[in-house]
Amino acid sequence: MTIEIHDNIPFPSRGLLNYPVMKLELGQCFFVDAEHGTDDAKRTENTLRSFVSRQHKNLRAEGDDRRFKVSRYDENNLGVWRVR
Repeated sequence: MTIEIHDNIPFPSRGLLNYPVMKLELGQCFFVDAEHGTDDAKRTENTLRSFVSRQHKNLRAEGDDRRFKVSRYDENNLGVWRVR
């Protein structure tokens, strides 16, 4: 067996880092594909809600009052809004 060593290969980012939650300005939102009723959609929704909850905790600790809301937008999309 031969194992190759590679240089300068970027480490894959976790999925949550791809979501621009912390870049949202007040009144802005983004949508995530999540077909209602599927296991993948429920997992995505739970992950987003958990992430936003952790961000709220971290922001409060820093004295930052930004708030976000995760909600189903339609049958195929979840939305994340900055509400404060």
